[in-house]
Amino acid sequence: QKLLDEGASIVVTPHILKPIQNDNKFPPINDICLMGNYNSGVFASTKKGLEFLKWWEYQTKAHPFMQKQIGISGEQGWLRFAADFDDNTKIFRNAGYNVAYWNVAQRDINLVDDVYYAGNEKLTIMHFSGLKKDTPAEVMSVYQNRYKLQKDGVLYNIFNKLLE
Repeated sequence: QKLLDEGASIVVTPHILKPIQNDNKFPPINDICLMGNYNSGVFASTKKGLEFLKWWEYQTKAHPFMQKQIGISGEQGWLRFAADFDDNTKIFRNAGYNVAYWNVAQRDINLVDDVYYAGNEKLTIMHFSGLKKDTPAEVMSVYQNRYKLQKDGVLYNIFNKLLE
């Protein structure tokens, strides 16, 4: 909200906050690149961003499906153009937002007085993509093998409770 109050017309949230290694683990940086720089589930806009939003809607309707072979990744890939087309686009790099299996290794998740934090930021939005009942909590998602949760850790407890 602060960025919108300060004049941003569009606010986007990156998938990752730091580079990840090219180490044959999933998801690889190429897949994250294909998905786009920003998460389409965590963004904001004012009326000033309407021109971009209309273009984004058109592109999404024209190319609604992921086509890896030609670099189209549904709605999310098109969001990478927000900053190119709108000078008032701001990137919201708060570690407490958009926490997910693809970036959890970049976040220090902890519990203080019954409140979850990612580093010093309150954990506000967390994704649970690829979480299935038959998947062990330490795996987090069927779509990744980059990070394994420790059974005595805060994140393990979150995932384990969801799977109960």
